[in-house]
Amino acid sequence: MALLRLRPLYGYLSEAEARRMLDPRVPADPETRLILNLTLRCGMAGHEITWMRRGDVDLERGVLLARDARGRPHHEVVLHPEAVKALRAYLNRFPGDYLFERRTDPRSRPAAFYTSRRKVLRKRVRRRARQVGVRTNVCLMVLRHTYALAALRAGANPLNVARQLGYGSMRMMTIYLNELARDTTWDVRRHPVRY
Repeated sequence: MALLRLRPLYGYLSEAEARRMLDPRVPADPETRLILNLTLRCGMAGHEITWMRRGDVDLERGVLLARDARGRPHHEVVLHPEAVKALRAYLNRFPGDYLFERRTDPRSRPAAFYTSRRKVLRKRVRRRARQVGVRTNVCLMVLRHTYALAALRAGANPLNVARQLGYGSMRMMTIYLNELARDTTWDVRRHPVRY
């Protein structure tokens, strides 16, 4: 039986590269550390991070409400314990309603706010990649793909990973699963049948 012929994944980091991006021994500002935790440990997309509001975060339950590209509530994201710590540190330092708000009021010009913030997020991630010696074409989507593949490799249920990423269907998950199926030898040796 042949594998599904799907488009290959845009790109993702190796496990070692992801660890270097998150390495606490290498200094990073709180905003960059939070962005990395939300993408690499929770699978959040750039637009979800851009539209995050203080009221969307529930640190007690360890979840937050992710918003779609227009800023409307979309789905709940379960937070990794390290992301909760990074969020707590960030919220104590920055009092704004929108977590990544700066000069532009998002309600007055949503498109301008989204575009400018997305660029800032991208620059921060690329700067961090250069700082820790990871290839320079790293973007938020690459970090999101890294999260999805790592979660699936760790044995997470694909349906739960799809929910965490906010997918309405399993179509995108088939691309991740196809990417994992490319290395059949590694998978079979790692998960031998036990009976």
